[in-house]
Amino acid sequence: MHRLLLSGLIALAAVAGAGSAAAQPFTSAAAASAIHAANALSARIRGYHRWQGLTPPPPDYCVTMLEGEAVLKELARLSSRAILYRQPGWALRLQHAGDRLSDALDEEEEVNQQAGIPYSVEPCPAPPGPYPARAYVLRIVEQKMPFCRRKADLLRVSFEARRAFMHQCLRLPERGLRPARGITITDHLLALADEVIEQRWLFAAVHESGSGTWRAPTGICGWITGGSGCG
Repeated sequence: MHRLLLSGLIALAAVAGAGSAAAQPFTSAAAASAIHAANALSARIRGYHRWQGLTPPPPDYCVTMLEGEAVLKELARLSSRAILYRQPGWALRLQHAGDRLSDALDEEEEVNQQAGIPYSVEPCPAPPGPYPARAYVLRIVEQKMPFCRRKADLLRVSFEARRAFMHQCLRLPERGLRPARGITITDHLLALADEVIEQRWLFAAVHESGSGTWRAPTGICGWITGGSGCG
């Protein structure tokens, strides 16, 4: 398992910038500090998932999201250095911390984007609000998140590849966002959320022992993943 995950990290190291980063040695102290910062930011950003959009964003929302992006870049840099300095254990710890942080960031970004929240400066929602669609989109995306996270863990890819996958997986298909004639977008999103919650057991995808594959009921995977299927 570690060997498969390390292959993704090695690919990341191969394409990492060779300028000033290459001149900086890897130290366990720097890695531990970055992991501590990432875990704190992950917890804070996950707390934002409770924001329903009916009130202004939390006071530190913009600063925290920007800080999360900066720390994620540092984790990627350090993980590439750990590989080059033959520190696979640290590389894996950095990868796991990065996965938690990027998942929290990606969920928040996808909710805002799909709710149609405008930005003043990305990722800062433009005042004054409110953003009523956020509560309904959040409800749907929260139900999709466990499935997407499990699928991403199975793929064992680099930071950027995981982020691209999570954005695709969490995105609702366009047909799911278009309400029928005479139905308001709010009522439509609420109905979608109720449908997902009623089917929440589908997101506990079953790992078939020894096969390395996930299975879920036929027909649901395309809707959950936006058309890509469960794989």
